[in-house]
Amino acid sequence: MGFNTSSVWIKVAFICLILATILFVVGFATVSWMTAYYDAYGLWRIKSCGGVFRTRRCDSIKVESRWLKRNGWEDWYRATQAFECIGLICLGMALLIMVLFVFVDRMRKRSPLLAVIFFCFAAVIAMVIGFLIFGIKLEGLDIGWSMGLAIAACVLTFVAGVMSVIDLKK
Repeated sequence: MGFNTSSVWIKVAFICLILATILFVVGFATVSWMTAYYDAYGLWRIKSCGGVFRTRRCDSIKVESRWLKRNGWEDWYRATQAFECIGLICLGMALLIMVLFVFVDRMRKRSPLLAVIFFCFAAVIAMVIGFLIFGIKLEGLDIGWSMGLAIAACVLTFVAGVMSVIDLKK
């Protein structure tokens, strides 16, 4: 068996999960989730470039508890980080199980496919909750390219889950 003998639905789901993982890891790790003028807010770092005089120097600071406490952001920021971490873990589990499902003959059963479906939709739910928290708390800022990649990964994960459900029903 293998990729060539898999159904079209599984092939699409597999490719979507690979792309989603790549996009989400890049979006997860980069600093431009929300932007405002010359500032960018990521899950793990905040970057400020310019300010009033638009100097070419950019300052990047690590998101730390004392900085979050000082700004009153600790609870919701940590919640966003937690939900996005859960989303990443679930996405990784879905991809791992899908790889085993596609390439290991003994794994071509109903239960691994159910696990893939579960982890895909759990990842989507966790990611969306994280996006909502971050977006609501930083209302008025623009969505940055990092969050755009993470949202695209979320959509691809949802598509992979739907394709897996379709394959399960056939």
